[in-house]
Amino acid sequence: MTNRRSLGRGLHSLIPEDPNKKMNKLFETDPALNKQMVKGANSKEILQIDIEKIYARNNQPRKSFDDETIDDLAKSIEKYGLLNPIVVRKKNDKYEIVAGERRYRAIKNLGLKTIDAIIKDYDEKDVEVLSLIENIQREDLKVLEEANAYKKLSSQYNLTQEEIAKTMGKSRSYIANTMRLLNLYDVEKRALDKGQISPSQARTLLSIDDGNLRSLTLNDFINGSTNIRKVEKRKIKEKKMAESVTDNKPQTPNLDDILLEDLTEKFMDKLSSKVNISKSGKNYKLTIDCYSIEDLEKIYDKL
Repeated sequence: MTNRRSLGRGLHSLIPEDPNKKMNKLFETDPALNKQMVKGANSKEILQIDIEKIYARNNQPRKSFDDETIDDLAKSIEKYGLLNPIVVRKKNDKYEIVAGERRYRAIKNLGLKTIDAIIKDYDEKDVEVLSLIENIQREDLKVLEEANAYKKLSSQYNLTQEEIAKTMGKSRSYIANTMRLLNLYDVEKRALDKGQISPSQARTLLSIDDGNLRSLTLNDFINGSTNIRKVEKRKIKEKKMAESVTDNKPQTPNLDDILLEDLTEKFMDKLSSKVNISKSGKNYKLTIDCYSIEDLEKIYDKL
């Protein structure tokens, strides 16, 4: 089976398919390439490249790797072989990893001299998009790493939130809410990075204007003495009181709508796919976007 899934559904709108026209020239300029190849599902040439000629990108989205998962991957490769080649691009006389750094690290741990790879000719924007998609697909990024990656796609490559959302198979609001987390205070970012608070709790903190109350709420989230429902109810009560003092007509948000939005974000965080929750009367309907059998299998495994 392929590894194509919803996150890459809009990829071709940004990255056109490359026919790999420079392959023969690569063999002429780099005799170290071993042209013992097989044909992949898409008829791309899989080559064996000297592991010493390959290096990882310095500015890829993932900043940390779990040693235990790399060891598990190495054991799997040792037993079954490398099922999916890495993707690289040639830079001078070496090869930079576009997708597959975890597989590259596992192969190095095994002490192997070569690795199966596909050589592609991508520009910087293509590499950024592919690297982000590959990391989200293979193993969840930390949410702040994901947010920084989206910010880079937006600021450096002028992609709109709508374009990023389409490429990642997520909603525009998910992209916007994830990027909003970059506005957290440093202490809140550390708590989120350590898993002491959830992304949904972090977004709730962003809606609190009072600095002291925000700090107290952070501590309450960490020690488990409050939750999002309690915080939102308190905010609604305070808003009504403030509006009654100024004789303004109350225009408070609906708590159910807030909690539905929070649950939608949690589902998308968990499933890495676009999710919609709608209400009709007393009934709720959960819709999960899937674009292939592989999507259904992966979502089933996560559930």
